[in-house]
Amino acid sequence: MYIFDQFIVGYSALLLLLSTGLFLIYKDLKDLRSEITRAIIPLLVILTGFLITYYYAPKGYYSGYKIIAVITNGIAYFLFFVALIRTDKFNNIRFSMFLLFLFVFFVKMEYIKGVLFTPHGILDFGFIRRNANDNLDLGISFSGYHEFGALALYAVIFLFSWTKRLKPFHVIMMILGIYFGFLSGARQMIFGLILILCIYLFRYYRRNLVLFVPTIMLIFGLGTITIGEIDVPFLSDILLNRLSYEDALGRGNLYSDAIEIFKDNPLMGAGIGGFSFGGELRSYPHNILLEVLAEGGLFMLCVIIVSIYFAKTRSNFSWWDQTENGTVFLFLVFGFTIRAFSSSDLIENIALLSALVSTGIFTSIQEYDEIDTSG
Repeated sequence: MYIFDQFIVGYSALLLLLSTGLFLIYKDLKDLRSEITRAIIPLLVILTGFLITYYYAPKGYYSGYKIIAVITNGIAYFLFFVALIRTDKFNNIRFSMFLLFLFVFFVKMEYIKGVLFTPHGILDFGFIRRNANDNLDLGISFSGYHEFGALALYAVIFLFSWTKRLKPFHVIMMILGIYFGFLSGARQMIFGLILILCIYLFRYYRRNLVLFVPTIMLIFGLGTITIGEIDVPFLSDILLNRLSYEDALGRGNLYSDAIEIFKDNPLMGAGIGGFSFGGELRSYPHNILLEVLAEGGLFMLCVIIVSIYFAKTRSNFSWWDQTENGTVFLFLVFGFTIRAFSSSDLIENIALLSALVSTGIFTSIQEYDEIDTSG
């Protein structure tokens, strides 16, 4: 019952946050209700598919909690993405600044509570991971290191998704976001920060190859030297300890376990929550594709692919298109993709499917020569 109580308390807080956010964008959603009704159909098909898998899933606390959370979160995320795509009022720079502020605020709160201890120095990367995660297991922390890392990653993503040319203030924000991500010690977030930086530079600075290539080489060289002197989660494991991607992410045998479960029932899978022990304990392979195959089989994989394809065919969305306020939507999708394929379960990663389905709300290609990034 202790585990179940943790689920209820944690999910109640998440539901409160999502409900508050939806309330703030209620007017935008109300004006789009006819378009939402049309665009949400593929998502409802996906959620119905997961509901079908619950019929034969092991009936435990986690399975029941998971199906409820996947449905409610999926719809809430979808409404958020719809509002983001169709409103011109959303200011990405301010939101990025807000996420960086939240990082500092949560670190301060955890330090006051005695969850986090004083780091050994400004290069004590991973000190949040070492302290927050241990105390989270004891029930005295309200944020794990993944949450800290997510704040840093999405601060950088929202910054990059709105800014074609970095001004000095934007560079400071970018450096802070990357630095905070390293402090968190969240391996998939560090991995994501590096990839999103490379994609951003290639997208907007590839014409300056004379500067682009040496810059990447310089960053890589300095990074390798730095990693040799200090311990940077994920990067040290990959570059110095020569671990595989799976081992560097700390997934152990989870990937192979998911594959074995899929082999036992390739058509329908083990049911939602079926990867865990009898549906009781929260356990998952930390990879959305393997999770879908293990718990929903080829049935759910086909449902998801067909639904996303159907959503895409109902719009003229192209990956580098921009939303009404000038956001390059691909950057946001990329962030959720990193998360979905390297950490957590469908309760959180349903956000990726909601983002992909929400592209059906695009009604025209948006292309801006200049984006106003003033506060």
